[in-house]
Amino acid sequence: MTNLGKPLRAWLDNTFDLMPASLLLSKQSQDVTDKLLLELRDGSLIETVIIRAPQDGVGLDHSRKTICISTQVGCAMGCVFCASGLDGLKRNLEAGEIVAQLLQVCRREDQITPRAHTELASFDNIVVDGHGRAPAQTTTI
Repeated sequence: MTNLGKPLRAWLDNTFDLMPASLLLSKQSQDVTDKLLLELRDGSLIETVIIRAPQDGVGLDHSRKTICISTQVGCAMGCVFCASGLDGLKRNLEAGEIVAQLLQVCRREDQITPRAHTELASFDNIVVDGHGRAPAQTTTI
């Protein structure tokens, strides 16, 4: 962005973290889900899942996509079927960390899906139910 002066760009860069999560691993399952492992600035790991819903006549690339985002690092619920809570609840995610999950999905999908080039977002639905439980985290949601 060269239409802003260098001092302003430096201040913005030092003041705001525009991408507080980086993609470490992307794993496509045998079914219709892709799991993204993201690392936060403090080294914490969270998972974001893309769930594709195949629709007849449009192909998988143009079918409905739901993004399941995390709201916490870890989880206090202790469900026996889920690995998210094995180490308990670490902390709530900040608003920027929640939004960064969606941005990472858009970046990834823009590279592999033709739909992403013709529509505003690369997904149709957002489910707030990844690591942690949304009802337990009302501060930043």
